[in-house]
Amino acid sequence: MNNPIATDIHRISPSHFVMVMARFKASVIIGGLFAVLLVSLVAGYLFNTIFYIIGPAIILVLGPVVLSLIYFYYALSPEAAMLTRPHRVIFSNDKIDIDYYIHVDEKEDDTESHLTSSSYKTQNIDAHIVSPDILIKSNSGRSNIVAVVPFDSFTSSQNLNSAIQMLNIASTYNPQS
Repeated sequence: MNNPIATDIHRISPSHFVMVMARFKASVIIGGLFAVLLVSLVAGYLFNTIFYIIGPAIILVLGPVVLSLIYFYYALSPEAAMLTRPHRVIFSNDKIDIDYYIHVDEKEDDTESHLTSSSYKTQNIDAHIVSPDILIKSNSGRSNIVAVVPFDSFTSSQNLNSAIQMLNIASTYNPQS
């Protein structure tokens, strides 16, 4: 496919960005909390039954603390500030271009609304489907979140399927579900 695929100009809210990141990290969070519960149950069985109460209490305290730390880490990051601006993502076979625009509230007059652009080679990115979004991460650099692209930002389902195939995540996407 030689034609580039572009999304509409879209903007995601900071809470949506954090929700996508929390969904992406959810298996690690749930695994960590499950490990605490398992250790507590084993300790309760072997040593003292008070650990049957301490384990769930730790989870009820640690769970919200961990989720709030994830929220603050991603909501206050420089990536979130840029990725929540209006932007258009253009997919082609060898690169992904992201054009950022000035938000309507920030414009003082009818000047050009294009702010900046960035480009990433497809061999340097990883893409994941975090339904109903595509999370695109870079393999290199500290700032590794490239974009969060909602499914509804594509102009058609054919463009969505083509973008998913270009990102090599077609095997994990099932349009019927």
